Amino acid sequence: MSEFIQQLPALIGALGSYVVVVRGDRVRFQREQAARWEERKLTVYGEYARTLKKSVTPTYGASIWFTVVCDDIKVPGQGLSRAAVRSRL
Repeated sequence: MSEFIQQLPALIGALGSYVVVVRGDRVRFQREQAARWEERKLTVYGEYARTLKKSVTPTYGASIWFTVVCDDIKVPGQGLSRAAVRSRL
């Protein structure tokens, strides 16, 4: 029993060292995972913005063309031209 008591401080020290190393690895892993997640999120947001721009730009161009070229087209069901509707707004 006395041998066990003599080795108990070494056992406690080894256990404490193990706990500190495991805790440090866990914190480092979580920090690296958060950094990777931020990079992924930034990439996805960038792709979303590019896709949105690709779809909005032609739509915006078409709406300008429709406004400029089709001012004299009648609004369905009302018999009013677009210019007349705009003047009433």
